[in-house]
Amino acid sequence: LSMVIATYMLPPVALAVPLYMGLSHLGLLNNVFGLALVYLTILAPFTTWLMKSGFDSIPREIEAAAMIDGAGLFQTLRIITLPLAAPVMATSALFAVLLAWDEFF
Repeated sequence: LSMVIATYMLPPVALAVPLYMGLSHLGLLNNVFGLALVYLTILAPFTTWLMKSGFDSIPREIEAAAMIDGAGLFQTLRIITLPLAAPVMATSALFAVLLAWDEFF
């Protein structure tokens, strides 16, 4: 996780030349998919850090209690973990959209 945070310390301008070269090799210049890839590259470290802190705040005892009650791993994720992490996922999505909007306009 520290490497993910370290990549967020670089300003987006420092990534301009490597991203341009990568997009030109992939043939994604002047393309909506290329722009989405650039925004994903810039926003992924922040949203990863935010989501990790949110998922770490969910008590393990609740998941263990669901497992003891007979819930499987996927059922525990779907019924217990994801509803408890919904505020963090919404916040992360909102920040990502706002930061991408700010970069675009």
